[in-house]
Amino acid sequence: METEIVYLVAIDGDMSAHGMGDKAHVIPFNVKLLPKVSKFLKAQLESNLHIAMYYIPNKKMVNLKSLRNKNNNFWDQCKMMRDLGIFDSKYDSRTDWLFMQDLEIIKEMFPKIEMRKPIFNIKEVA
Repeated sequence: METEIVYLVAIDGDMSAHGMGDKAHVIPFNVKLLPKVSKFLKAQLESNLHIAMYYIPNKKMVNLKSLRNKNNNFWDQCKMMRDLGIFDSKYDSRTDWLFMQDLEIIKEMFPKIEMRKPIFNIKEVA
């Protein structure tokens, strides 16, 4: 039975095509890791939203404590991604990632990609 692979695609930040290079990094991983990866993606979104709402000129929509809590959760999830072997450097944590399932669509949307080795580490999934 073939293992199903899904992908994280760098869309902004250090590992994107607009970051340190001209290629969008793509991280293939075992779909069984998706519950863990989804926690990271949720933390990434919540952190980005809280930053935006905190820094709206003349009207803070969230307080500093809430912003710090969301950012701390985000960094905890980045550590979890490193522990799983999905992230391998600090630059991955300074990147916004998009979850995608179809490699052909990724290649259409992002003409220049750098594919990493697939992550199969499922021992921590439970």
